[in-house]
Amino acid sequence: MRLGWTEANALRTMTPMRVLGVDWLDGYLDEALQSGHARVQVLEWRTLAPVPDLYFVRERDLRMVFNYVRDVGLITTARKVLSRSREALRNQKFLSCGLGIVTATDPGSARQIGTNVYFIAPSHPRCMERVVLPDDLTWVIAASAPLSAAPTSLTYIDVDPSFENPSLQSLAGWSIHSGAPFPRSAACLAWKAIPELLGSSPRGSRRSLPTSVVGDRERTRRPPRPSDDSRPSVALFGLGNYAKTVVLPNIKKSLRIECIHEIDPTQIGRIPQATDIAYDSSPSLRDDERYDAVFVAGFHHTHAEIAIKAISMGAAAVVEKPVATTEEQLRLLLDALMVHRGRFFACLQRRYSAFNAWARTDLGVISGEPISYHAIVFEVPLPPAHWYKWPSSRSRLVSNGCHWLDHFLYLNEFSGVERQHVFSASDAVNVSVELTNGALFTLVLTDRGANRLGVQDYIELRTRDGTASITNSSSYRAERGRRCACAGGCVLSSRSTRT
Repeated sequence: MRLGWTEANALRTMTPMRVLGVDWLDGYLDEALQSGHARVQVLEWRTLAPVPDLYFVRERDLRMVFNYVRDVGLITTARKVLSRSREALRNQKFLSCGLGIVTATDPGSARQIGTNVYFIAPSHPRCMERVVLPDDLTWVIAASAPLSAAPTSLTYIDVDPSFENPSLQSLAGWSIHSGAPFPRSAACLAWKAIPELLGSSPRGSRRSLPTSVVGDRERTRRPPRPSDDSRPSVALFGLGNYAKTVVLPNIKKSLRIECIHEIDPTQIGRIPQATDIAYDSSPSLRDDERYDAVFVAGFHHTHAEIAIKAISMGAAAVVEKPVATTEEQLRLLLDALMVHRGRFFACLQRRYSAFNAWARTDLGVISGEPISYHAIVFEVPLPPAHWYKWPSSRSRLVSNGCHWLDHFLYLNEFSGVERQHVFSASDAVNVSVELTNGALFTLVLTDRGANRLGVQDYIELRTRDGTASITNSSSYRAERGRRCACAGGCVLSSRSTRT
């Protein structure tokens, strides 16, 4: 093992990082240095086991593609297919351990530059040239003779199918963002196993991978704005499937996308040599960033914090649901809106459906009259370790059910809540809400059912003498009065749209 490092050898060059997938590829951003974290230049890396069930991974199914084309159209389907096809490296996460040298630290970290550390990477690519980890996942090694020069390679040890260590395996998939407590007792036992794991490996599994001069590149340079481009400037947080298929295609014509923030470098992909968009792995706005608008579509528990910073800078915050995950986040967000001049837009898209105006007209509703709302919603079953299940994401009601609850409140002009009740069963969540205007809301949220298209829902809106039904946000039907043979004896309308 090679140990030792001197700060003088830590040459701070802006060097793209290498990541191991099928090949050892360069051109990736470094992970951003966060509070209480240290950046480690890897000397030895052992991949212990894959971490399954973190993400949605669709099978190659022509029938499902056909179903999507028929229901949402060719262009939308093509965007979804292209988006998912570019996530192969992102989907491959592993539990790993290794040895490295601390080359950079956040002020909140107890680690020192030049320190030799063992590390545990609980949910990372197969191998990385550099890795950023919280102090809890690094273990200081006693000092020894420093290296005479910066390392030019790392030793990589591939997966051993026979690997078994309960303490290390209990750390698989853990994330600082999850809100789950760090399994400290298991980590203390795990550290003892790392020297032996690095020192012994199956025959033929050890190889050398070239590395660049030590450095880091957490973001690319923002290109200058063309003099003839007067579009408002925008930053996007979160480059997931929703951002790629819905947000970016719909804003790029009228808004100038200057920077995309995404904490996972493998989700960004290899940075092209020439691009008119900057990329950044920071989970928050940097102090030198200024935009006209900030679109927020990352981890749910980060929405409010990013929105507050955007608002405080005078920008418009455009936030995907949920707008907050705790009452404290909501309070801070409302306080920011009272103090700063920035604006806030909640992307609870059912507020903007064409069906809302149709329903008010067809049901004969005037302002203040109650509209009861009954919904049965099928959600796609989540992978067992998906981030929607993190404690920081709260419940499925906060993550997804907020759409239908917000729609109900919106249609009733946000009348006050008189009573509420939530019942959670093994395969469904039942929600009931009664408003002061007399409107009643019921929601059954379940993931038991056919997975033909993904999320599907059936909604009924009811007034004193009318009913409107909405299916999958794409078909609508309304009735009012009593059905009769004469032309003027009833109101019956059936319309459809594609959204």
